[in-house]
Amino acid sequence: MTFDDCVKQFSERKLDALLQETERKSLQNRISAFYPDEGPLRRELYPKHMAFFAAGREYQERAMVAANRCITPWTAIEMPGATRLVSELIGELHFDVRSWDGATLCTKPASGVFLKSYRASVSCSSGQWAIV
Repeated sequence: MTFDDCVKQFSERKLDALLQETERKSLQNRISAFYPDEGPLRRELYPKHMAFFAAGREYQERAMVAANRCITPWTAIEMPGATRLVSELIGELHFDVRSWDGATLCTKPASGVFLKSYRASVSCSSGQWAIV
C-alpha cells in the first residue's frame, strides 16, 4: 500500500484532526528539535540531559545545575559587603555570597576558590576589543 492509498482511506475531517494532533505533539516535544536522532547534536551524545528530560515522566519538578565552575579570575562575585573578583578570593576558605532566587535576595556560605586553568579570552569591556 502506498502513502497515497493510505491517505485516501481517511476523510478530510480525519486528516485535519491528525494534522492538528501532530502539530500539538510537536509543540509539546520540542526536545526532539534540540537533540535530534542523528547528527552532531544527536541524543546519544548527551546522556545526562536525556536522563533529566526522561525524569519528567515521573517528577513534575526537577532542577538542572549546569555551567558549574565556569568562572574566570575576572568573574565578579556579589558579597554582602561588596562585589569582588574571583581572583581576589583565591586562598580564602570560607566567605558568603549573595544570590537571587527570583523572589528574594539571600546570603549563603561558599567554599574556597580554586582555578583549574584558564585561557586568554576576548573582552570588550572598555569598548575596544582586547585579548585578556
